Amino acid sequence: MKHVSSTHTQSTATCVQSKDIQPNAIDVRLAKVFTINDTKTFTISESEKVHRGGAEVLPDASGWFTLAPGCYEAIMENEVCIGAIASKLSARCS
Repeated sequence: MKHVSSTHTQSTATCVQSKDIQPNAIDVRLAKVFTINDTKTFTISESEKVHRGGAEVLPDASGWFTLAPGCYEAIMENEVCIGAIASKLSARCS
């Protein structure tokens, strides 16, 4: 695979700032973080999908997330599209 920021690739990444581009990768940016409710069971079957749910973790006044050890759902600001399909999708940034 070619570097996603290369001019010689069909792959794309949205919401990439110049400081996010590294020699062999791009840094992705965190948009939201949610706790995972570990008292409920995630269920998936042919007829339904039941998520465990959770609560959004908000960053502090400086924009930093303080997370205790555990599992979290992370939603990134970036969307990465690999290959030819990328040319068919529109770029979106929050």
